[in-house]
Order: sequence, then structure tokens, then C-alpha cells
Amino acid sequence: GKGAQYGGYGGRGAMGQPMGQPIQHMGGPMGYDDPRKRDEERDRERARSGVRGLRTGFVASTPGVIGAGTSAMSAEVARIKESVNPAHFDCNPKLARFFIIKSYSEDDVHKSIKYGIWASTDTGNRRLDAAYRESADRGPIYLFFSVNASGQFSGMAQMESAIDYTKKFGAWAQDKWSGTFAIKWIHVKDMPNSQFRHILLTNNENRPVTNSRDTQEILLEPGREMLQIFLSFKARTSVLDDFGFYDKRQELMEARVGGSGDPMASGMAAGMGGTVPGPMGSGMPGAMPGCGIGSGVSAMPGMPQQPIGMGGGIDPSAGMHVAGMAPGAMSTAM
Repeated sequence: GKGAQYGGYGGRGAMGQPMGQPIQHMGGPMGYDDPRKRDEERDRERARSGVRGLRTGFVASTPGVIGAGTSAMSAEVARIKESVNPAHFDCNPKLARFFIIKSYSEDDVHKSIKYGIWASTDTGNRRLDAAYRESADRGPIYLFFSVNASGQFSGMAQMESAIDYTKKFGAWAQDKWSGTFAIKWIHVKDMPNSQFRHILLTNNENRPVTNSRDTQEILLEPGREMLQIFLSFKARTSVLDDFGFYDKRQELMEARVGGSGDPMASGMAAGMGGTVPGPMGSGMPGAMPGCGIGSGVSAMPGMPQQPIGMGGGIDPSAGMHVAGMAPGAMSTAM
């Protein structure tokens, strides 16, 4: 993850208002007595604030709207869905290490799933790199992803390489983050914090795992418990539901900065050829995708600073003029 520590619920959304705070509803005609309706409105608010897209699992198909509410599944999403969320998984590894990964933006989780890479702060990179070099030959290193103020985990991935400090992916929400490493996504599903809040970390002052900072390490037993929860939880939604929405945001930003429109055809920084992670599941060799964005670009689709979308849809171009946050973020709240 990347960024600065946020206190409380963390983050600010449309018009500078605090993001992620519980939405207060009163019962009666002006409120929500039905918990499902309350949850739907909460998710719409998070979508308007840019914390996450508006999942198709919560709304009907909306003709003419890219992403949110669109039921059509692309071939890319179908391929990714076939490769994640296995029915069987070893939840009791003899040796394994676990880390929390925080992100300011679901746009960057989308890119991570799409290209099979991640990057952290300098401190986070060093921590993850040391863990990989010390332990990867003895057991897997698992990463649990959560977007700030989303109230959930987005998925779990396995770290598959040490940090390459010579490479820089050019399409994160901010351009200043250096170093990348390969990951393989195992679970991609929306996992409510309520499923994990009972897990207390003895190596973090007995705080709930849901109150972790970026690259907080989780010890073996609570890590195993999180694996079991990820495996058994039947999620209705995931970021894959909004892949079309985030693809469109990426395309719009590429067009604004004069990109090629073909992420696989453009390099990241000079001297970055070779066989590197391509779109998830493709195994394609070539230059790591930089989405046609040079080093002078400081922003990609991040957290919109104004309300986006009307009538349940989301405008993919909303918030693109604002310098976004970077892939990961330190925070004490999720």
C-alpha cells in the first residue's frame, strides 16, 4: 500500500466530506427499516464517494451505463473468474506469512487484478521484500487487500516475486511509487469487515485485524483463520462486477494523456522489457503495461472529489481531473 496514515474512519470524499462514516438512518417513511435497503444505500454512498464501484449484485441492469449495473461479462472477466475463488484451498499451511494491504482506490485493485502486480510505499516494499527473501522458499506469503473506508476486504493474493526496484508501473493513482512485484490473485470477493472483526492481533496491541495499517503482518494462527473465512464465505459481489466501469475509467484517462489505448503495447519506464506480468491469466510476454502514461503524469483515476453518476449509475469520467491516491494506503480503519 501507499500513502499517509488516516485516523478515525479515514479519507475524504465528495466536496471534502468525511468518507466511510456510518450512514445514519432513522426509521419510518424517510428512513430505512429494511436492513437490505439500508445496505444498498450505504453501497451507493460508497460508490458516489469513489471508495468502490456500485456492484451489479445490488442494482438492476442499467442500459447504456458502463460498469455499474451492467450485467454483461467480458471475456477477460470470465477468464479471471475461472482462475480465482477456488472451491478447495489449503487453509492450514505449515509455514506461511500473512500481510494486510491497504489501498486508497479500488481503481488500483482493478489494475492489480488485471496485470498481476502491486507496489507499496518504500517502507512497505522493504518489509514485503524482506519477508519474501526470508520465507518464500519455505512457504507462501499471502496478502489480504482492503480499500480504505470500504468496510470490507476485496480479496487475497499470493506474493510471487521479490521487489524489483528498477521497475515502475506507470498507471497507479500517483506516479511517484517505485518498485513492483508479481502477485497471483486467489480470492476476489467482497468480504465484510464483520466477518473478521473478532480476530485480534497480539502483535498489534490486540487490535482487530480490521484496524490494521498497510503491510501489518498477521501471525500464523489468525492468518489461517482468515484463509478459512475467505474460502467458506459466499460473497454475492466483487470488484469483478465493476471491471467494465474501471476499464472505461482507465481508457478515458489514457485518452486524456494521449496514451496508446493498448496497455500491453506501451512500456512502463525505460529499460523495462522482458517477460513480466501481463493481464491476469494471459501469461503474455513483453513490456509491463504502463497504459501509455509517462513519468510526468501525476494522476490516474483515484478517489473522485465530487458526486458521480445519477440515478444509480456511475459516470466513469468523474473525478479524473483530481490527483488520485496511490495503490496502497496506511490506515487504522477499513
